[in-house]
Amino acid sequence: MKIIPGKVAGLRTFFEWRCCHWDAKKGDWMFESPLLDVRVRKALSKAINRDELNKAFFQGKGDPIFNLFFHPSRPGWNAEWEKRFKDEYGYDPEAAKKLLAEAGYGPGNPLKHTLLLKSYGYYPELSDMTDSIMNYWRNIGVEVTLDQSDAAIQATKARQLTYDNHSYLVPSSVRQFYGYGIYQSGTTGGRAGAEFIETRDFFQNKLRPALDDTNWDALWRELGNMTYDAHQAIPLRSEEHTSELQ
Repeated sequence: MKIIPGKVAGLRTFFEWRCCHWDAKKGDWMFESPLLDVRVRKALSKAINRDELNKAFFQGKGDPIFNLFFHPSRPGWNAEWEKRFKDEYGYDPEAAKKLLAEAGYGPGNPLKHTLLLKSYGYYPELSDMTDSIMNYWRNIGVEVTLDQSDAAIQATKARQLTYDNHSYLVPSSVRQFYGYGIYQSGTTGGRAGAEFIETRDFFQNKLRPALDDTNWDALWRELGNMTYDAHQAIPLRSEEHTSELQ
């Protein structure tokens, strides 16, 4: 018997924002949230030591995710994302503190943020990983509150769009189109993540209507570049599909 890695990464682990919903009638954000500032989102990402998490929870075997819902085997891949990842997303607590300071947060005015603790039967490590990331954020001066309310309560609040400065750890598949629509734009199914107007409109008005798949690669790459620079999620690691051959 021999174990071989699959060609497409399997379960992906990432942090998704719960905030930033657009009120079309008002023509403005529903809430004023610190997560609307890309410097805050970038700081929270750079505060996390992905290599430590990989060793502790994935036995060092997790593949890095350089841009959520994008993969070399999928349309739109841009190798520049991997080259720039260390500077843009890599672990650097001092840089994270500087970004928070630029956004107006520091010892006298700490950033406050709430982590939603979710549970999945197929992902027993999730609560421990959430605790680890909470401590990374506390190390850069963020006042983090852990919300351990029942999953049904969280789901109800999410549907009612009441979360304004929250995040949660997600184990999800790699479905590119459906996943992006749910978690990154709020245009496919439920509004499970944050909504960023530029990428939401691009996804809804340019990529979704594109019936000729010859244009998809260029469209996905353009969307991926915007997503990457906007820090629309915190990508962590993915696990490979493996097969046993005899």
